Amino acid sequence: MKLALIRRQFAATGGAELYLQRLLAALAARGHQLHLFAEAWDDAPAGVKLHPVQISATRATRNLHFANAVKPELARERFDCIFSLERTLQQDVYRAGDGVHRVWLQKRKQFSPWWKNIFGPGAFHKNLLALEAQTFDPQNTRRVIVNSEMVRKEILENFSFPADRIHLVRNGVDTARFQKGDRAGTRKKLGVAENEFLLLFVGSGWERKGLKFALAAFELLKQKFPQLKFAVIGKDHAPASAPDGVFFSGPRA
Repeated sequence: MKLALIRRQFAATGGAELYLQRLLAALAARGHQLHLFAEAWDDAPAGVKLHPVQISATRATRNLHFANAVKPELARERFDCIFSLERTLQQDVYRAGDGVHRVWLQKRKQFSPWWKNIFGPGAFHKNLLALEAQTFDPQNTRRVIVNSEMVRKEILENFSFPADRIHLVRNGVDTARFQKGDRAGTRKKLGVAENEFLLLFVGSGWERKGLKFALAAFELLKQKFPQLKFAVIGKDHAPASAPDGVFFSGPRA
């Protein structure tokens, strides 16, 4: 099959990018003809043709500009299936790995400072909401893949997308990969003693994934368990201050 896959940017720490890299490798091993549409992608797997989608835009409009730019690029060729990991204007399959932005904004509003809610969502969020509505229009997307029942429910509650066209495909876990770590070496690097209990938070997009609340819970637990330590690994803006015993590791914006 001749397949088109879409992901706007590559990030070494991105879960969606890791998913896509594994998917590309598996599809290439099965002999499919693969075309990747992205702004840029370093070290694309062998057998994948990269189609750079060049755009010039601000952060507020970048997602929208990419969606508008990739559509005519896709129309230049005929594909058996267009698979998107981005909110784009037209695709056969959309994997909603980034969740539902509309729901996240509603939840964030409950905990944001009052001054952030005076004028409502900014231009970036407004553009993303408009693009999301187009993505979940059943005229534009034939099938949607979700990795949790929560996201499936959120789509059904917020958009008129047919339930029988939403498919739950949970993330797989390579258990062998997570049995090869150097536990002693990592704890030594972080300054964590053998008798100390270490909590681990892994993921990028810390605001959306609730790091603020994890840190608050850690502070409460540390009052009862002084030996507790907390490691945060991922890419994002680190908070201005954090409780004692918190380690930040990995690239941060």
